[in-house]
Amino acid sequence: MATLALMASLLMSTENPPLTIPLKGLTAKCCEKPVEEALGRMPNVESVKLRKDGSLYYADISLKAGYGVPISEIDKALGEANKEMGDAMGTKYVLDDSLLLSQVHLFKTKNEPEESKIKSALSKLPGFKVVVKQKTGFTVVFEGEKQPTAVQVRKGCGVEVTDVILAASKDGARYSCPMHPETASPAPGKCPECGMDMYKVATSRGGPQPKKDDKTDDKPKKKGG
Repeated sequence: MATLALMASLLMSTENPPLTIPLKGLTAKCCEKPVEEALGRMPNVESVKLRKDGSLYYADISLKAGYGVPISEIDKALGEANKEMGDAMGTKYVLDDSLLLSQVHLFKTKNEPEESKIKSALSKLPGFKVVVKQKTGFTVVFEGEKQPTAVQVRKGCGVEVTDVILAASKDGARYSCPMHPETASPAPGKCPECGMDMYKVATSRGGPQPKKDDKTDDKPKKKGG
């Protein structure tokens, strides 16, 4: 039974990889707990585990299937945790600027983005592969060893970014709903908002187009059809 439970746990972690975000901050004894609890209260979050690696802390966030998490929610949660711990503890956590593009699902924009304008701006950054225009923003894919950070893309995209949606991916792929582009899943499935089939929007192996040998039909389908 213990072996079966372990296998099930490993399978779940493979199918639903956690979203890992880098944090920087000072720490005092027992100060990780308020951060974990504050991040765990964010919408669509199932669990959070904080760990330290070198000079950074990392928050491993398990999300509910079909959802991402906005940076604005992360900043808000960290602000609450910092306030709870107080200046007397000498502790403050913030999202680190080294956040990788592999975690970014959608750059939300104030207005509907102009694809040619974004492409022209981002093509100047190293490793640019493709940009995918969405109804409420855009998704961008970079490849190669040298890639810009999410902050560099946000500053250099040529349009006003109002928020950034983060989500986990599997093997470089991520899926979303054509009607609800903010939804995100590391594997094919149904949109939790409307029930439509989610389709591939980003992959580190060549942009938003599904592979020809994929067994799953990644094209958007209308509900009931």
